This record gives sequence, structure tokens and C-alpha cells, in this order.
Amino acid sequence: MGDNEEAKPLTTVWILGAGFSKPLGGPLLADMLSPESQQDLRIRYPDNPHLKSRAESCVRRIYAYGHKSPSRHHADKAKARLWEHAEEFLDYLDAAAKNANSPAAKRIAVLASMVRATGEPPNDPGVEELQTAARRLVAAECCAFLDGADPETEKWQPYREWSRSLNDGTNAVITFNYDTVLEHLNSGVVVLGDDDYREARKSKQAPIFKMHGSVAWRRTADGAFEHADANDFALTCADSELAIATPGPGKASLCEELRETWERAIQALKTADAIVFLGYRFPPTDASARSMLLEALRENKRPHVDVHIVLGPNVNTADPMRLEHLAKCALEMAGRWELGPEPEPGDADGTFKVRKHPLWAEDFFTVLPALHTGV
Repeated sequence: MGDNEEAKPLTTVWILGAGFSKPLGGPLLADMLSPESQQDLRIRYPDNPHLKSRAESCVRRIYAYGHKSPSRHHADKAKARLWEHAEEFLDYLDAAAKNANSPAAKRIAVLASMVRATGEPPNDPGVEELQTAARRLVAAECCAFLDGADPETEKWQPYREWSRSLNDGTNAVITFNYDTVLEHLNSGVVVLGDDDYREARKSKQAPIFKMHGSVAWRRTADGAFEHADANDFALTCADSELAIATPGPGKASLCEELRETWERAIQALKTADAIVFLGYRFPPTDASARSMLLEALRENKRPHVDVHIVLGPNVNTADPMRLEHLAKCALEMAGRWELGPEPEPGDADGTFKVRKHPLWAEDFFTVLPALHTGV
């Protein structure tokens, strides 16, 4: 393949979040660490020592305690919670682990003592051990829903059709998910370095950029990443080999180690004619990603950019409206103007169009051929 062919723009970039995997059983980050997930993991992996350790039990008890209202006398019970959902808890726990002398670390230590089960010894797991256990639980939940999954079943059909459409040399996938749905679908080439990227472009397969790591990667002793032998590698690997960027200060460190992946993904956005946000909403713990993706939108040099937002049937809720406004602001800051419902001939230079689709991911895949023909 010549340099000119490799330089051709990837004209459609798909940005995937947890909502992409949810119809297949994938967990939303905010819903993790629930009692239901604990039961499911113990049934699926009864002999896994990582998932039945004292630290694992302590993490779940601390999360449950802080998620409920610790002060029965508080007028607003929601405000009495230490964390509203698992995403906030993971962020808090990671921050505590980064500084053992911080108020957050001291509070976690107090909570570990408070939720100690009857008969347990007083030497509670340390905050770093708890943070590692929490990351392992997140990884396990991202593996569990694919345990025994059959991509040939009916619920996977829209995903299979979408996956087949990717490999024409014009698509790229940016995913913030840790799971291996894309690998199960054989959707393209997961990029970890130059060889993977060259393979994707040469074979016209979609390059897949995993921005926050993967349960199928190994983190090496020198801070590099490599493809593991199994899609559920995170279930059995050493703690130091976990390669997922969970919420908290540690996420920035891992993303910095994935700088090459981020740079390639951002470059793809800058040359895209169409960008599809599919189940990705710019969660509060993704401030850095939000800044970089919106900057790439501003710096896009294509004559016209289409942005599609697919976050479910109700397009007037906070998440799709917020994402729509962020995208429009970024494009308008670049001097673009939005096309009206009936664009005039010759309106394709320096323009954009943002569309919110009242659909789930699987619905969007079903109507995708109509969108390509302008219907």
C-alpha cells in the first residue's frame, strides 16, 4: 500500500460508550458494584480468588454504605450520600489511594472499620488494596456479560450487520469501553502500536482505538501494553497487569501511557466527514476526553461535518441535549454554521449538521442504510 492510500481520511468515526454494549448485557458504569452483580460474578466464577477476597467484600460493603443515606436525620437523603453511584465511588476511592494521608483515605479507612463483618479480624484492607479490588470488580463485570455469549444469536444481529459495514477502509472506531464486544464481532483491528495500525489500513479494516484500555490487554512492567491471549485476561492476571483506566486520578496516568492511541484517534476525528456518538455521553469523570474530543471537532478541516447522537429514544433529556450543545459550540467556535432543514445548493463549505436520533444503538444500526442514502 502506498503512502497516499494510507493517508486517505477515515470518513466516519464511531465514538462508543457503555450504551453501545448495554443492549447485549453490558453494564453501565454507574450501575456497577450492585448486589445483583456480586451474585452473578460468584455464580459465574466461583473459584476465582480475586472475586471472593476480603478486599472485594469490603469494597462492596463500603460502596453500599456510602450509597445509602448514612444520616437518617438529613433533610435531603440524596445529599447525605457519600456517592450517588459507582462512578463517583470509584473516583473517590482512586483519589484516596493516591494519597494515603488525605481526608479521603482516612474516611475510607474509617468506613472499612465500620462495615467490618462479624468475626473478621481488625486488620482491614488498606486503601490501595481496596482500590485494586474495585478495579478488578469493574473488569470482571465487563467480562461476565460476554461469558458464553454467541454473536450469532438474534440480539446480536444489528451489531453483526453494522460490523460488516465497517471494513471498507473509511471507518474508525473510538471506544471508551473496557469490554471485548468489538473483538467478538471481529469489527476491525484493535490498535496497539504501528503494526496494528498499518494492518488495519492495508486490509481496509476499521482501526479500533481503545482509549481507556481493555480487559483483553496486559500491562507490562515497563508501563507498555500488549494483547493478551484471552478476551477475559483481566479475570486472572496479576494486579499490576490490569490495563483499564477506571475513574479517578489514575485514569490520566494510564491514558498518558496510551498517548499514541489517543493521537491517532484525534487525527481520525480531524479528518472525518461524519462522527457518531453511540452510547457515549461525556460522563463527568471524562473531563480530559471531553476537552480533547471537542478540540478535535473544532480543528476538523472537512468542508462539511455531520454529527449523529444516539443515546436512546428520549432526545430531550439532559445527556443528549448537553452533548448536542457541546458539539454545536465546538463547531461554531471553528467558524462553521449549521445547515437548515432544507440546505441550499452550494451550502457544503464550512458547515455542519448535528442530529439527535431517538433510537437505541441497535435501532440506529437497523436504519443506517437509510441514513447513508439521505432518507
